[in-house]
Amino acid sequence: TPYKVFYNKKPNVSTLCVFSSYCHVCIPKEKHTKLKEHSFDGVFCRFAHRYKAFEVWIPSCHKFITS
Repeated sequence: TPYKVFYNKKPNVSTLCVFSSYCHVCIPKEKHTKLKEHSFDGVFCRFAHRYKAFEVWIPSCHKFITS
């Protein structure tokens, strides 16, 4: 690959995800009870720029969440 030629090492592909794939974002234990849902259904959008995290679109809340 061009990456290997330029950097002389294999690229790290372990964190790659398919754009617009469905995912679940867990809600912290402090913010939910036994009877409420424990995660949000979302759509993966991209990797966060400043964090080692993902940005996920939550359609039910109409907002992005960094997870």
